[in-house]
Amino acid sequence: MEIGQTYGLGDVLTQVSQTQPSQTQNTSYNASSLMDQSMMGGSLSQQQEQQPILEISREDMEEFYRTLTKKEDDLREALNHHRKTRQEQEDHLQAQLTDLHSKLKSIDNERGKLNTEQTEARKELTSNNSQVSTMSRVRKSDIDDAKRRAENSAKD
Repeated sequence: MEIGQTYGLGDVLTQVSQTQPSQTQNTSYNASSLMDQSMMGGSLSQQQEQQPILEISREDMEEFYRTLTKKEDDLREALNHHRKTRQEQEDHLQAQLTDLHSKLKSIDNERGKLNTEQTEARKELTSNNSQVSTMSRVRKSDIDDAKRRAENSAKD
């Protein structure tokens, strides 16, 4: 009974009845007699002498089987839905991961190019600094002389 209630099949099982197997078309199961028979090779007549502990009618067994089959189908459907959802999520995550890997590779390539440009710019800057230091400096007096000569040239 507890198993039927645990799995939502409690309505299918009937109460344990004390009716005789010959009065109704019941399928009887006696756990101790089945075990005794299998272990000690007991005969069918010994099994019939003992009182059955559980009697389930054929209709109840058929209903139980139908309900059990329906429950199995529902669980399979839920499992398939869960698998499909999980696969879709995994595919989505794989697509994002692939996209991120391609962006990372692109960033690494760009970083390499920028490092090369930076190195070239530093070389050029160093070269320009060395050229500036080797050039002679222009003095204020040189500028004043150039202005006077330009004024004199303009007057003439």
